[in-house]
Amino acid sequence: WYADKNGKDRIFSGVKDLFSKYDIVVGNLEGTITNNESVARKNNKILRFTFDTSYSSVLKDAGFDILNLANNHAQDFGIDGYKQTIDNLNNVGIKSFGSPRNETNLSLLFNKNGKDLCFVGYHDLFTFNESPIIEEIIKLKNECDFINVFTHWGDEYKTKSNPRQQKLAHEFIDSGADLVIGTHPHVIQEIEDYMGKRIFYSLGNFVFDQDFAFNTKNGNAIGVDISDTGITYEVIPI
Repeated sequence: WYADKNGKDRIFSGVKDLFSKYDIVVGNLEGTITNNESVARKNNKILRFTFDTSYSSVLKDAGFDILNLANNHAQDFGIDGYKQTIDNLNNVGIKSFGSPRNETNLSLLFNKNGKDLCFVGYHDLFTFNESPIIEEIIKLKNECDFINVFTHWGDEYKTKSNPRQQKLAHEFIDSGADLVIGTHPHVIQEIEDYMGKRIFYSLGNFVFDQDFAFNTKNGNAIGVDISDTGITYEVIPI
């Protein structure tokens, strides 16, 4: 409704300049892009999300290059909705990786400025089996200059990660990941340095309609600078 009233471009108007500073913009798309009729707009208690196909271009115009689909809403309209989402993103030049049940499209290799950057998606709310992801990370170690694991996990509205999140993050880094970024709790969680690598347990909300509390209205974006001399991070409040 906000987009209908104010225009779709308003959604990302506050971050387009930020995005333009980076060679690659990666995000978590928590929903589908399909030609299905919206369920949640008729009844907002039914949390099945789909966005009109025109939003593929909105995301592209905002600056997104890659989107993670390893989350609990990427199959809100079934396998067909998941495939439609991938196709609609591909049509505008946005790559994607990850799946809700960690069974397909696990990773993406993206070459930029002579570096092979690999993105791996893991969703921990349906299957509770990290083995395929660990195997994928190990397989990619010799192919990638940098491995970023996007994880969908944890407890909603909790500002501290739980023991399973911590166990998984450490396993992913032990297997070869260089960076772990988490989503799902809807609020910001802590940052950890482990074995010289960085873990962002939850970035909080980015674009969402949970305006009932400070913690749900404020999130973080992460700026990552990868060079031959090392990796630096910038936490950017949104």
